[in-house]
Amino acid sequence: MTTAKRSDDSALQAAQKEIAGKLERLRTVRPVMLDLTIREPATGSPLGHTLADKHTLLRLSQELGFNRRVVATLAGPETVDDRFCQDLRASGADLSGAFVFVMPGARDGAGAFVPDVSLEKQAAFGSPNSIFHFEFSRPRRERAGRSGEETLANLEESVAWIRQRTGGDVFINLSDVMDCFRDEPDYASEVARRVAALAPEGLMYEDPRGTQFPFQHGAVTRWLRHHFAPPTLILVHPHAGNGMEHASVIESVLAGGDGAWLGFTSHAATLGHASGIAYLVNLMRADNEQVEETYAATRFVPAAQAIAEVHSGGPPPLTEPVAGEWAYRDVLDNFTQAHGQPGDIVAARVGAKGGWRLVPAIASAAAVAKRLVETGIEPAATAQSDLAKHMADAIRQSLLAGHKRPWDDGAELARLAEQVRQQMKQQAAE
Repeated sequence: MTTAKRSDDSALQAAQKEIAGKLERLRTVRPVMLDLTIREPATGSPLGHTLADKHTLLRLSQELGFNRRVVATLAGPETVDDRFCQDLRASGADLSGAFVFVMPGARDGAGAFVPDVSLEKQAAFGSPNSIFHFEFSRPRRERAGRSGEETLANLEESVAWIRQRTGGDVFINLSDVMDCFRDEPDYASEVARRVAALAPEGLMYEDPRGTQFPFQHGAVTRWLRHHFAPPTLILVHPHAGNGMEHASVIESVLAGGDGAWLGFTSHAATLGHASGIAYLVNLMRADNEQVEETYAATRFVPAAQAIAEVHSGGPPPLTEPVAGEWAYRDVLDNFTQAHGQPGDIVAARVGAKGGWRLVPAIASAAAVAKRLVETGIEPAATAQSDLAKHMADAIRQSLLAGHKRPWDDGAELARLAEQVRQQMKQQAAE
């Protein structure tokens, strides 16, 4: 059998070129994040947010280095968000990077424009930057009893109304653009043209049900970039539900998007959304040095854990990317992320603590030894001994006998270590 020379493998060269081009994009893209930590996670929190929680989350967002953040959704009845905006204004806080979600107004029966209550609240609070939540797909238009033209005209008048009163940045969230893009392409194109004429500083879109594939996000982003040239930011927001959310953010950025609007952790409505921490660390994996220059990367994991405490009253899920307890607890040597290995991020760079976790089905002597040291059961000088080998064998035998034990637990591991020591002494005596 003849092996082709690498230099003759055009398919391999094409694959390498594709990978290199995409990594270069991720390495050099400016790491733009509109932080949702203060607002959206409340929509999925079993506890909700108090005013004190809002101030805690603001402090954490500031510590991480975010310069754009959503502080409130301004709706009808008074909410904690309203009180938070009032607090910020009364304290003289710097609101230059603060955004509030608002809804477009509409014309009344007499043909006069009436601003939505959210717009009136924004003007009263003095919040400078707006995010218009814009719903325009056919089902949403029909539910509101408005034509496509009325829907667009309402947005145009609302943007003009708020710009006269605040002078801040205007971002527009095309909330159901992916549905309209699929079902009404002509109207979607009209929406893109009319919204581009408003010259927003930022253009946002989302996948609220978490049902779109990454390649769909890429295609929609490329289409939007055709209508919204830089410096208009294009930010994506994929919800979870089908396990594609983190890849969808990357696909959007590769297609010309600028970044994402996300909470730092995955907490959000339904099953959550892609997380800011995962996006930024993925850029770090591509050697994007701007992440650590812009944000406090060594605070990433501690901040995510503190944020999770506010949202859910406990730590992030064990399997949460980057922030979860198991993210940097290795189970096999070849799973360990090493400094200098392409794509790897060692625990200390994101403020995590590395370690080991015993998984009974694949517990090796080396893993047992390292866990013995971590738990203080055995000193490092003697951990790599026959004790670890016999313990690994005992764990396998336990499963064969039909017994399941949480061997990673320190107390269980100590009990097993003592049991094996006694067996070894008895065998040596015999």
